Amino acid sequence: MDKRIDPAAINEIIESGRRMEEKGMMNSFEGNISVRKNGLIYITPTNKSKALLTPNQIAVLDGDGNQIAGDFKPSSEFLMHSGVYEIREGIGAVAHCHSPYLTAYAICQKELTSDCYPEFMMHFKEIKVAPYGAPGTKDIYEGAKEILKNHYVVLLANHGVLAIGSTALMACNRLEAAEAAAKIMSIARSIGTPAALPEAEIARIRGIVVPM
Repeated sequence: MDKRIDPAAINEIIESGRRMEEKGMMNSFEGNISVRKNGLIYITPTNKSKALLTPNQIAVLDGDGNQIAGDFKPSSEFLMHSGVYEIREGIGAVAHCHSPYLTAYAICQKELTSDCYPEFMMHFKEIKVAPYGAPGTKDIYEGAKEILKNHYVVLLANHGVLAIGSTALMACNRLEAAEAAAKIMSIARSIGTPAALPEAEIARIRGIVVPM
């Protein structure tokens, strides 16, 4: 094995992938996870079950995009992952999925906002929609660049959702929490009109800073 390769980064992806597929957030054909450490990008392979990944399946690429490890091709969304890492400091992982509720919002090109759900307001403030870009190309993240400078999660129009974090665990945690919030808000709106919090409380919650 190349001495530059960090087994911990590979295990981080394997553990996160298993968890995401078990929770119905990813499957063999949809979703991908990457980690960047010491100039290398580790990413899930294309068309493989995220619940059954093995170390030899994780693709490892250098700064020039050359694959230096892994028996399978990297995800077709590698260009998106590599581009996102250049947007801001502190990004150590990227996770992308087509979870049902968030993807439904993305297909409707409808951003998530709330003045009634404290947990959502604290962790996300809002989840914006980036313009449509063809999957597997650089265009898919071009419209997300400005959004991700100030947000951790972005909807990709007519496609899915992407989250960033210092680790794969954090990025996946954000996807899970955002999906849960989208589900709750969809159910609440089907029941009636959500009750807004007082303006002072809204301002207080939205002022809380959540770490990368």
